[in-house]
Amino acid sequence: VQRYGGIERCREIVEKAPEGAECYSWRLGDSDVRDRTVYLDEEIFHCADALIVNEFEEILLIRRKNFPGKNMFALPGGYMNARTDRTLYDVAIREAEEETGVTGLVGKFDHQQNAIWRSLRGRIISDVFRFDVKKEDCNIAANDDAAWAGWVALDFVKNNPQMFFEFHDQAILRAMR
Repeated sequence: VQRYGGIERCREIVEKAPEGAECYSWRLGDSDVRDRTVYLDEEIFHCADALIVNEFEEILLIRRKNFPGKNMFALPGGYMNARTDRTLYDVAIREAEEETGVTGLVGKFDHQQNAIWRSLRGRIISDVFRFDVKKEDCNIAANDDAAWAGWVALDFVKNNPQMFFEFHDQAILRAMR
């Protein structure tokens, strides 16, 4: 529930479900909304996340500026714009630049997050791209959807899963094995 901005935000998502939409059962863990149905739009959203790692194995994260997940830690990333983005790799680079100010990224595909249950916002498939950088080459400035951007140690990710938005901690841990 914390991953989605608290129980009130979860109730709002559940209650605003469009009538007749496809659905699946979701257990939110609160007696008022337990076993309620969460409805999904028929559309599948494609996203890309940028896992930016420096030579000290620190990860560049943002804190989300907006709901859902306001103030939670996340990888820089976002939705693919079918009109302007050619590839998901381009999305990862664009979003990283917009949210952190880091430019000149060159990386590679790492893995895909595609579990149907990973987001209350609907069916979201996210490709994670890894970018290895030198810390001194990164001029970090939170912008766009990010309230904060900065380096964190891998141990912080391991020890604070409740502070991460929609399983971004799991994406990081999977890539850093």
